[in-house]
Amino acid sequence: MTTLSELVRDGSNKELWQRCCGFIDLSLPEFMNIQERLLKEQLTLLKKCELGRSILGQAKSLDFG
Repeated sequence: MTTLSELVRDGSNKELWQRCCGFIDLSLPEFMNIQERLLKEQLTLLKKCELGRSILGQAKSLDFG
């Protein structure tokens, strides 16, 4: 994967914009869908670790799939 500094050096402005600011072009529903997916991914990881289990407790109703 190309680093941001390489994109700047190469003058790849369109790709740089897409990687850093592309979310600005999304509609609100598109943005919220992405945020919901990312939150579910993080909660799934959280419930697998000791700290997450202590925070979430034994909440079996939490299904993030």
